[in-house]
Parts: sequence; C-alpha cells; structure tokens
Amino acid sequence: MSNEGESDLITPRKLWQHPNPQSTRMWKFIQKCNATYGLSLGDFHDTYEWSTGLRRNDFWTALWDEVNLIHEGSYVEPVDDSVRMDSIPRWFDGIKLNFAENILFNRGSRPGDLFTDNGKTDTKIAITEVREGMSEVHNYTWADIRRSVGLLSNAMRAHGVKKGDRVAAVGSNSKDTLCTFLATTAVGGIFSSSSTDMGTNGILERLRQIEPIYIFIDDFAVYNGKTTALRSKIQGIIEGLKDKSNLKGIVIQPRFSQPADIQSLPRTLTLEEFVGAARGNVDLQFERVPFNDPLLIVYSSGTTGAPKCIVHSVGGVLINAVKESALHRSMGPESVQLQYTTNKVVPRKLVDLSSLKHVVSTGMVLSDQLFEWFYDTGFPQTAQLANISGGTDIAGCFGMENPLNPVYVGGCQGPSLGTAIAVFEERRQTDGSPQIVRLEDGVPGELVATKSFPNQPAFFWGENGSQRYFDSYFSRFDNTWSQNDFIMIHPVTKQIFFLGRADGVLNPSGVRFGSAEIYNVLEQHIPEVQDSICVGQRRKQDDDESVLLFLLMAPGQKFTAALIGKVKQIISRELSKRHVPKYIFETPEIPMTINGKKVELPVKQVVSGFKIKPSSTLTNPGCLAYYAEFAEDEKLSTASLERARL
Repeated sequence: MSNEGESDLITPRKLWQHPNPQSTRMWKFIQKCNATYGLSLGDFHDTYEWSTGLRRNDFWTALWDEVNLIHEGSYVEPVDDSVRMDSIPRWFDGIKLNFAENILFNRGSRPGDLFTDNGKTDTKIAITEVREGMSEVHNYTWADIRRSVGLLSNAMRAHGVKKGDRVAAVGSNSKDTLCTFLATTAVGGIFSSSSTDMGTNGILERLRQIEPIYIFIDDFAVYNGKTTALRSKIQGIIEGLKDKSNLKGIVIQPRFSQPADIQSLPRTLTLEEFVGAARGNVDLQFERVPFNDPLLIVYSSGTTGAPKCIVHSVGGVLINAVKESALHRSMGPESVQLQYTTNKVVPRKLVDLSSLKHVVSTGMVLSDQLFEWFYDTGFPQTAQLANISGGTDIAGCFGMENPLNPVYVGGCQGPSLGTAIAVFEERRQTDGSPQIVRLEDGVPGELVATKSFPNQPAFFWGENGSQRYFDSYFSRFDNTWSQNDFIMIHPVTKQIFFLGRADGVLNPSGVRFGSAEIYNVLEQHIPEVQDSICVGQRRKQDDDESVLLFLLMAPGQKFTAALIGKVKQIISRELSKRHVPKYIFETPEIPMTINGKKVELPVKQVVSGFKIKPSSTLTNPGCLAYYAEFAEDEKLSTASLERARL
C-alpha cells in the first residue's frame, strides 16, 4: 500500500454485499430521519456526514428516540456544542437511567412499562457459558440471569453497597462475573475487573487505586487445559490490601461444583454466604442515575508505569453499545454473532452455518489474507465479516462495519455513526513552529476525533485525574482527541486501514509508515517467521531514526543471512525500498500483554536507551532485557550484526 496518495491506491477486492440493504434497520432509520428533518440522505456516508456535521444534535435526538432506552427525565439538547471537547461536555443532561435495567429489560410502549419481548422472554437463552475445551456448556435464560442479578444485588444492599461504591472482580468470562457486573450497576455502584491470569502485583496496582468495598474472586482458573488453584493469589491480594479499611470483604466465586476451602483466609466469605444476606429476595430494583454518572472503571493498555484508571459513564457506554448493535448490525432471532480466533480449522465444514449473519472480529485488526480466508475458505460467503477497531478508553469503536456498504479486503468498513474522525499530521514550518494538517483520504496519518462523543471517558480516577486525562488525549492537538492510532482512509471505498500505533509509527528520514505494513508482508510471504516486532530507534546520539526488525523464528527454522536477504527483498518488492528495515535481528521472545497483544512501545524505548519500568500488563517483562542490548553501538556494528545473522 503506497503512502503517496490516491493515485497509487487500487480498489481492494470486494468480498460481501448485503443482498437487501433496504431491509436493514439502518436503512429504515435513515428514511425516518429524511422524513423528520427534510433530508435526502442516500447512503451510509451521507448519513455519517450528517451525524457529525453542524446538525449532529438532530442525529443524536433521532438515535435517542430510535433506541428507546428505559429512563426518566428529559433533556434540552443532546450536547452543548459550544463547550470545548477537552472539557468533557455533558450529554443528555437531565436524563436518569440504569445500565443493568436496560440490559435485562426492554422498554414498553408506555413510560414505566418493562417488556421482555424482542428476545428477552423468560425462557429465551440469554448467554451460553463454555468452559475451555468444550468440557462444560451451560445455557442461561433471561429468567436465570434476572433471578441471579436480583439475588446478588439485594445481597449487596444488605451488605451496605450503595451508589458510588466500587465493586471489583478478579474473574473469568463467566456467568458469575457478568452477574456481579449487573448487580453492581443495579445498585448504582461502579464496577471494575481484572483477569485471573494477571499477576498479583498487577491486580494490586489496580485495586489500590480504586479502593473497592468488595472484591469477587474466582477460586480456580482454567487455561490451556490446566486447572490452577488461585489460593496463593487470593492470599497475596489480601496481604496487599490489609491497610485498606474500606474493604469489607473478599467474596470467593466457585468455578466448579466443589468450591475451594477458604476457611483459613481472613476477610473472605463464600458466594453462598454473601448472597445469604438477601434472604432469598430476587426482586429487581434499579438505582437510576444521571446519564453522565460513573459506571465502569477500565485500565489503559499502556506498557510502562502504573495503569491509568479510566472511568466510563452509565449513559455513554449504554447508548454507544445500543447504537452499534441496533443500527450497524441487523440482529434478529435468525442471526448469530460471535468472536473467534482464526486458524486452519474450516468452520463451514464442521457445522451448519447457514443461519450465520455476522462474525465480529476485534482486538487485532485482521490481515488482508484473513479477510480472503474468511470468505474463500472458512465461513459462508453470505455472512458479514465485521472487523472493528476502537479502544478500551472509549468503550466503543472508531472503525466498524455497517450493513449498507460492501466489505472489501482489509481494514474496517468505515467510521462509527456520530463519531467525527479525521486524519491529522503535525508538520514543521520553515521557522520551526508546528503546523497541524488535516490529511486527505489516501494519505496515512494519526486518527483523531474532532468533536465530542457520548462515550468519551467521564474522568480519570485518582490524583491529578483531569491533568492526566488531558495529557493522554488532548495535549497533542488543540481541542481534538488523539487516539494514537496510525490510519488511512481509502479515497474510494472509505474503509479505514489501521496501520499501527501512532506512538510506534516508523519515521526514518521523514518517511512515515506503520509497523502493521511490515507485519502483513511477513505473515503473507515469510512462513519461516512465527512472529515479529518492528520499532523505530532514535537515541540521543542519533541524527535520524533507524528501523529495527526482530524476528521470532517458527519451530525448526533458522535465522540466517539468506533469510535476512529474503525479508529485505520481499519488503522492498511489496512495499518500497523506504520500508526496508535498517537492521534485522533474531529475538527469542516478543513482549506480550496478558490479553495476547504484542507491544512495541517498551521495545522502542529500551532500544533507544531509555530505562523503563515495565507495566504489570506485560506477561513477560523479563524479555525486555534482551532488547536493551541493542541500544549499544557495539550491538549495532557491522561485525556484531554479521554474527547475529549467522
């Protein structure tokens, strides 16, 4: 993919198109908006421009009416556009609602009515819990979930949990963790969670900042076929929080029919003991709170230092989630939505997927090869591949699918309605002063949002939260949200290509490109390489940035001078000579986060000579010591390079 602009870009291969776009909810929504506001919106991009333009409050009003959330109160306008984005404008001021209430019920035709139709009838399956390896599969109906949430939320009230209190979970993706989340939000509390495979110190870094009143922890974890008792981790958490007097207790959630023995652990009680305080009361009550009240604390995926505690609002998370599911995906009883990990298995040969309508992929943006594998080999050609990308920090998406545009190879179909994105670049003028340039489609640059959106974080938890919030998102471009993603918008298809993280953008001799471009070439053409990490190096003594590529060899494959030559030749051929890394080394290990993402920034920092404190989100922080050696001139010298090659 060229960086030179529209003339060098080809239109990617079209893989899917909706057979009847006029039947979708998005199309019907557009027609309703045309009639209400005297518009002539003809397609998705017309609608997107309207939803982010001067009359965007009309869009948000129409959306509010469309999604029909359970609430009380009223608002004057969705948002005051005269308020600066970096001051975090209030959305739908005057509205009160509850997150759990809207998850567990649908709104009726009259105020105050709660209907359970549209897939939420008592006997309808709400969630399916599958243990690793398909060893256990449990279906839970809406009645099951409502009963569990009712019992747990009433137990929380009996134990003194109230509006604004933090409740944390250290748990698996399970029915129990979901019910803890919903019960916490039902009483007006603030929920936060960590994975059981995170280290004890990493969990404590989070918990000590938010000071929860109760912590719910699984007693066992299952990973890669192995069951691990979490007793020692629970002990470490108890010890690490012994000075926190506000912590009332730690509730142990059983992952198997036989729970762990916790009698000797202080400040703990079983889930059964905890819910006993409800005395069997399963009646649901919901604390409705202002739209902008805090709901959820998540953590930055930063790779150095303590994690930032990002607080999301009740309404922001809710309306964004409902908007995306209602308008972008035409979900119905005949539709199935799943997240998957792609490998050599061919799902359409294993099971009947004729009713499958959507497959959602997120986390890492899919490579071009996986787009083609999806339609040519893996899944039915009638299913829509929804390759989406956003961030924990916005609890939503910047790039996502829609039912009106075709799916082309690569990237995301387009932007999320109502979120005004653009591509910026900072340049230096002749006098050395910075100049911010909005780039045209077809030119890669930094992803930004130019107007406020309802799922902006409410605030950062803790000391100097406002300043840390500003520094994280608004210090780079005036009154503009910077997401730190390096993207390009195709000038014809309008799909969004995510090329890498902006903080890891490669910039040798002023030529900017994303590491993802290198990874895509290696994945497609170099089977000898299992994985790789590509970073820029600029030390104090360097006049320019050098690109370093580290290769993790596949089992049984050797790192040789011939392989280096092959890698350089193919990168030059597939991209350009300017993309060829200056140095190529072998690596024994690539730093990864606990959720399986490789991280470039700490490698970039250590090869540039910086001393860093690895974040607890890294599963293998010790591997950074290997990369630190490459900050030395001797390691980069020709003799050392030749030895490394051979």
